Amino acid sequence: MEKLNFFVRKNHTLHRVNLSDILYINAEGNYCYLIVSNGRKHALKISLRQLLLKLPEDVFIRIHKSYIVNINYLLKLDMKERNAYIQEEVLPIGRTYSNGLTDRLTVM
Repeated sequence: MEKLNFFVRKNHTLHRVNLSDILYINAEGNYCYLIVSNGRKHALKISLRQLLLKLPEDVFIRIHKSYIVNINYLLKLDMKERNAYIQEEVLPIGRTYSNGLTDRLTVM
């Protein structure tokens, strides 16, 4: 059975985060920031590579050395400019990750 949520620690409190609510994940320094649909941002002290291993691979994909996105929230991809659009956010697509991204999507 696949996990649908997990808990993140904020001070001395654990907060539930539903995987389906995560729009994207941004890595900065030693932290990963979960950007969720309600506008909240959760900081985790974990590498992007380690976090990706804990996420369902059919939903989350790495698009850049600093970004993982939830495929369900992708609005469009500009492959010429190498940008991914999630809500109002424009995220870069790394050259290394662009082929893997289009392979994972159903393109008609």
